Amino acid sequence: SVHSIFGQTSSEDRNSQLQTGTSGQFPPILLVGSNNAEESYNDYALTILGDLTVVGARYANIAYTTEGCVYNTIKTFVNNTENDITVNEVGLYQHFSENFDALLYRKKLDKPVTLKAFGGTATFNLVIDIPYANKP
Repeated sequence: SVHSIFGQTSSEDRNSQLQTGTSGQFPPILLVGSNNAEESYNDYALTILGDLTVVGARYANIAYTTEGCVYNTIKTFVNNTENDITVNEVGLYQHFSENFDALLYRKKLDKPVTLKAFGGTATFNLVIDIPYANKP
């Protein structure tokens, strides 16, 4: 369900986060979470930090090479709460339909990033190299 992935957000908030594509197409989005467990093949969700606000431009690009493709996304978050918030993981989600969202990639950060209360910001850049499965 949407809530298991995006926390307690309204449908309107979720759509504003996701809908940067056209004709109902949603590009993958970068989200951050608090789980500090090691990565696992069985990872299916982040522990989403719903108190953070996305600020500024969001950037996403796919570059194709002879080896595969590289997906690069950048997003800046701000903490407008009265408590510090620590980010331990980043992930890439894809929205497929109203009832189906999937975690495509999860990375536990080598060092947690703490966003200080009352305006602390952090920018996260996720680059994923996706090799072609059947390279000639």
